[in-house]
Amino acid sequence: MLLQTSKIMKKLFIILVIVTSFCVSLRAQDCSEPFISEYVEGSGNNKALELYNPTNRPFSLRGYKLLRFSNGSQTPTEQIILNNVTIPPYGTFVIVNGQKESQQNSPACDPNLQALADMLDGTYPAVCYFNGDDAIALVKSNSSDLSEIEEFVDIFGKIGQRPQTAWTNVFPYDGSVKGKWITANLTLIRKPSIKKGVKENPEYFDALSQWDTLPINTWTELRKHNCECNPASRGKDFYSKNTFYVKLYPNTLNASMAILNIQTEIPFDKVEVLDSNGKLVLHQKWSSPLIETKLSMQGLPAGIYFVRVHSLQHHITTSKLIINN
Repeated sequence: MLLQTSKIMKKLFIILVIVTSFCVSLRAQDCSEPFISEYVEGSGNNKALELYNPTNRPFSLRGYKLLRFSNGSQTPTEQIILNNVTIPPYGTFVIVNGQKESQQNSPACDPNLQALADMLDGTYPAVCYFNGDDAIALVKSNSSDLSEIEEFVDIFGKIGQRPQTAWTNVFPYDGSVKGKWITANLTLIRKPSIKKGVKENPEYFDALSQWDTLPINTWTELRKHNCECNPASRGKDFYSKNTFYVKLYPNTLNASMAILNIQTEIPFDKVEVLDSNGKLVLHQKWSSPLIETKLSMQGLPAGIYFVRVHSLQHHITTSKLIINN
């Protein structure tokens, strides 16, 4: 009898180990769950966060929320509950600081950045009042209680650590050794090779191991993300290290006065405009290189477009453009 009981217990233990291993493997699986794909830490209150759905199906964020751990706090200080959010397949969801009017020592968020939002954050203090020394986390939680966290889905920064102004590019990355600020006055975009979030608080936060940088107040890459989880985007130049700085303005045009201004940091000689389905609708090539020009978009119907600027060195930067009626 004891021998039979021992055999049963051994089988149950083996089954438990297999089930546990499967669950851990499932939780850590690539391309299975949304993560933070862009972090905008601009001047004043120009702040934004982008979430990316790396799956081929719509993903409901019921039971998820974003948390800010302000100034090295061990516990969350603000939250955004995401119960009503669904991200389309290989799509994004953008949350932007919601301050629309300037106050003493607190400037309004740029309306051009706010125009890119799927959601505007609440009044101060709120998650999108982060600075370069605040950790951000995407978590699972069915509770409105700040302290209730069931599981970490992605962590930006190191919870419980307040770096000196910002996390930097020099070990131990907390600003105690002089280096370049990475999480302040820059836009960060998750590398295309990243397929899942950081589920455990890191010993050190080396931002450049998972993130690429763009200049301050750059949000041309919001609302799209290049990730190897999406077969259609592999190898495309929606974002890569081969981009260069391009300023398009205004980034929202009226169909009746659709003149786009283009400025770049290095010479370019070709511009392509694609519609939201990826169809080429406008092509312009110049015989002499430029760093600034105006391009007529008149005749294009209202909608969302992507403007690809090609440099002489074969670098490509893609920016979003909206044309209204």
